[in-house]
Parts: sequence; structure tokens; C-alpha cells
Amino acid sequence: MKLIKKQLLALPVTPLPQKPQRPKDGREYDYIYTAAAHENILAMELYPWDARPSKEGPKYRVFCTGDRWINYNVSEGKWGTGTLEHIGQSPEGYWRGNQFIPADTSSADAGQQVMGAYLKAGKEKDTAKLVREMQFMVQREQERVKLQKAREETEDIFSNWPDLPQGWEKRLEDGPWNHSKYCFYQKTPRDSLSLAQKLIEKELPGTNQPYIGQCTACGKSFGLPGPLDHTSGKPIAQGTYQCPCCGAWLHPKKAGLGRGNLWESKYLLLATAREGRVYLELIYASREYKQPPFRTRCWHEYRWLLDTNNNTTAMWRYERSQWRKMEQANEPPNIAYTMDSSVEEAINATRLRYAKGLIEKNGLIRTAAALTKFPALELVDKVGNPSWARGVIWRHPFAKRAINLKGKTMKEVLGLDKGELARAKTQCETCFELFVFQALRREGKWYTEAQKKTVKSILNPKKILKIAELTGMAKALNYVEKQRNSASVTRRSVADMIALWADYLEECRILQYDLADPYNQMPPDLMTAHGRTMQLVSDMQDEGLNIQLKKRLAHLKKYAYAAHGLIIRPAQSIGELKAEGAALHHCVATYAQRYVNGGTIILIVRRQKEPEVPFVTVEYRNNRIIQARADRNGAPPKEVTEFLEQWEKQLKSEKRTKLAIAC
Repeated sequence: MKLIKKQLLALPVTPLPQKPQRPKDGREYDYIYTAAAHENILAMELYPWDARPSKEGPKYRVFCTGDRWINYNVSEGKWGTGTLEHIGQSPEGYWRGNQFIPADTSSADAGQQVMGAYLKAGKEKDTAKLVREMQFMVQREQERVKLQKAREETEDIFSNWPDLPQGWEKRLEDGPWNHSKYCFYQKTPRDSLSLAQKLIEKELPGTNQPYIGQCTACGKSFGLPGPLDHTSGKPIAQGTYQCPCCGAWLHPKKAGLGRGNLWESKYLLLATAREGRVYLELIYASREYKQPPFRTRCWHEYRWLLDTNNNTTAMWRYERSQWRKMEQANEPPNIAYTMDSSVEEAINATRLRYAKGLIEKNGLIRTAAALTKFPALELVDKVGNPSWARGVIWRHPFAKRAINLKGKTMKEVLGLDKGELARAKTQCETCFELFVFQALRREGKWYTEAQKKTVKSILNPKKILKIAELTGMAKALNYVEKQRNSASVTRRSVADMIALWADYLEECRILQYDLADPYNQMPPDLMTAHGRTMQLVSDMQDEGLNIQLKKRLAHLKKYAYAAHGLIIRPAQSIGELKAEGAALHHCVATYAQRYVNGGTIILIVRRQKEPEVPFVTVEYRNNRIIQARADRNGAPPKEVTEFLEQWEKQLKSEKRTKLAIAC
């Protein structure tokens, strides 16, 4: 595959033929592209709108054939399989697709040679549309193949799935329904007595029971001497009654009063063990008491397979009349279930029996799945701190960094000898602390109480790790604590200092400082150094944007206008945008990049007597005013609103005049 990628990168890059012009259709495009066909490969180059022909390379390169695609991020040097629809976007931007426009006619038609024949598309579709359609086709085919493969694997496994453990129906009936077993009683209907019974009742009163009870546990009926009391226990103690047929203790309920609303449901987990494999099945059971017979109905919900021989796990959910495989084995979501006695028998039949304590404390399925996949977890639980094993089970982000779950001995798994392990067990409460302890030991240092206090205050461990790669863990922790206690810092937390340091180092990289120099890595006064580098980076970025903006201002002169003591003109620089936002207390400075790239137009309204004093800021896009904001995002005064209406009429009249002259 590496050889193929090298061959793709060796294909010639199609440069931009000229400076791209913003289209007149009013749409916002994300990229301008060039394309060329190389036999059965279509190579596309995606350029940003501010790219300069023959001087700047593409941002992305996309390679397509009839059955696959791949893209290359030029600036980061990374390969990816993201589609054109979302290339270059963050997950937050997936709600909309990228918009493309060809750099010239040859780029628009280049896809016909490769993609057009494959998709049997007409010439009305350009390259970007053809590639997008091909990507969706390939994606759907890959998903279909993946789904078919998962379905075949599921069918193969379920064909050998063992039957549910014996006697589970009886245990289900006897077990979880104790608090919903009822005795429905009612007065004996006189019509139900035979003639002989009526004569006996007349001669010997009390011989026939005046009330009839019905047990929901066994479904049988029996005579009662009188109505059952629900609260006082008369004649039955504590408001319950024992069935004379099956011996179950029942709750008295008068027949016909709210009986239709009496129902209960339970989840029951069953298990079977076979040759080192544990087959778990969660069933949903429901009972209703509207009318006899009172039966328990069951449905399959989830299945798990824990294979301790191959250290693999799998989970399925039954939905839409078929089993669907889940991404990973885990607890059923938001479901409280009762475990059948067969579960403990299945656990005892495999190596999972050696970690029963861990299973009891952290949840059966989640823990059993982790122990199945990682046999070393049992060793971590026995020789290490219990919180480390819990971190693996609950997928702590640093658990797999600190613990080698593929190891077999204590040294391989934890990377510590006996003496180090004894200290780590008492000092390290989390997997992140264990990771820091290991890093310090590799540097020949011990984990101190002062460092422990600092580590426990870290909110974003990834930042300190990135810094530690440059300075070392011991120096990083000591420097953070030293700077936090310096005179220039007041009431700064450890998390704030780490974020400040990370920002400073990133600014040093942008300014191309030598970060191998300890003085640049750890300046004596971090606050002062950060303020200096932040200003330098801001000036550098503003300078580059001002150069680009200067070229665009020549096309924005037509928006300048003056009348009734007011003037409107385009913003002249990035610094002016920042000053405008600071004076009027709004966020116009954040529009700088879009203004430079042509995504919008920022105009400023001033009084003719005070041309340097910020008054109102206007955003103009797609031939209309998007927004006009005065101080603190307030609405502009009436005089400004009327002035802007007159300005828009002037713009439209000038446009109509130009069109008339052109005709």
C-alpha cells in the first residue's frame, strides 16, 4: 500500500491557471479545484480561495478510481478516506457539505474520462459531482459488504448457540414475581351454586364458602370464609394470604378494582458455558393480570458471547425482527436485570471464576468482557491497586497507556519491579497517576507528594503529556508548580498554567523559535513571555492578512458613499477591525479571515465630522445587508438606517446603469 501511495503522490500536480475569481451567483464555495485524468486514475487538487497561482500548492489531493478513493492532506502529510462532502471539516461542520467550483473548463470535464464511464453519467455533471456520486456508491457497497459479512458471522454463531439452561422457566415463575403475586377474591355468585348446595346452605348455614379466591401463581381457585383485609390483616396476618394449593404468599386484591392496570416486567440474565465459552442471554419477561390464565411472556433482547479460549467478545441486540451486532460487548443500556443461578455456574466453568471479586464490584458483563479480552487484567487486580483494573474496565483514557494488557508477567504488564510496585500501589490512585509514576521512573525520579498534588489538579492530561515529550515529566511538573507560585501569577490554577504554557509553546513553533533551548522551553516568567509571543504571532498573522486584504480593497471602492453627514467605506486593515470591535464591544474582529477571503464584506459607518471614531459596523453579503450593529450589538440609530437604505438604492442604481451601458 505504501508503494501505491508513493506512486499516487508522484502524479503531476495540476496548478491553478490563474487567480480564482469569486463567482457571481452569490454562493459561498469552500474550494476551487483542478483535475486531470491519468489512465484510470482521476487526480484532483483542492485549493483555498486565497491561493496564489504557481506559488502555493494545493491543500488536499484526491485520487479516485472506479472502485475506491483516497485523499492526502498536504500540509499535515496525512492520508485519509474522508469524502469530498466533509473533507477538511470538523465533526461540528458535518451538517452541510462542501461546495466546489472548477478552476477552468478542463478541470470541469476531466472526470468524464474516468468517472463518467463508470457512473454512466451525462456531460452536465462536472468532476466534483461525479467523484461525490462515486464515493457514495463505493461507501454504500462497503457498508453492504460489511453488513453481509456480519450477518453471515452471526448466523454461523447462532446455529451453534446452546439452548437456555434447564429449569429457567420454573425459576422465572418462582423468583422475581414475589411482590406481584395476587389473590383476587370476590363474593360467590348465588347462580354458581347447585340445587344441592343451596339446600345444604339453607339447612346448614356456613357450609359453603361465601367468597372465592384465585391465585395468580398457580391459577387455581379456592373458597374463602370472608373478604381479605388489605391493611389490618384480618383474618389474614400482615395483609397476605398463603395459597392452599401451591403455598405461595399472595397480596389480596378485590376482583374488578383496577385489575387491568396490574402488570409487571422484568429482565432476566441467563447463561450457559461450553468449552471455555460463556453464552449470555437477556430476556424480557412480562406478566399481566387482566384475566386468567396468568402467563409469563418472554422476548429475546440481547446476547453476548465471551470466548475465553480466543480472548474475544461479541454482543447482539434483537431489533426489527433480526439480530444486530453491536460494536463492543457492554452492559445493556439503562436496564436493571436479575441474574439467574445459571450465570454463576457458567462463570465457575471458565477462567473468569478467578476474578469473581472484580466482577461483583464493577458489573458482570462489562467486567467479564474486559477479563475475556485481557487476561492480564486479573494480574493487575491481584498485584496492583484495584483502581487500575477499574480504570481498564471503565475505559479510562490512560489505562491502556499505563498498563500493557498484552503482557504476561508483572514486569511486562506494569513496567515496574517489586519495590517500585509497592510504592505505586500506595501513591497512584488513578491510571493517569500510574502513567506519571512510570514516566518519572524512566527519568530516574520518584513521584513526590508535591507532584501528586499537581497531578491531581490537572484537568487536561493530554496537554501536559505533549509538553513532557519536550521537557521531560519531572521538569514539566516542577516548572508548572514553580510558575504558579511566582509573583507575576495571581490565583492561577494548575490547569490554567498548563494551558498557558501549551499556548506559549505553540506560539514559539509558529515564530520558529528553537525549542531545544531550555530558555525558550521554560522562560523565567511564563506570563510575560506568553504575552510577548502572543503579540508577535498576532502581528505576523495581521501582516499576512493585510497583504491579502490590500489586493481586495481595489474591488471594494464602489461601496464607499457619503451623504447627510455620514460616510460608509470598507474596513482598511485587520487592525481597524480589531479597534472597531474593541470600541463598539462586539465581535467583528472574528470576521477578519472571511473578510479577507471574500466570504463577506465588512463596512464601517462614521460621522463626517468624526471619521476616526467608530459608530456603526455593517456586514454586507449576497447583495444585501446581513447585519448592522452599533455599540454593544445594539440597533443603529434611525439616521443610520435611513442612510443605509439610501446607500443600497445608490448601489442598485449604479449596477443597473452599468448593465444598460454594457447592453
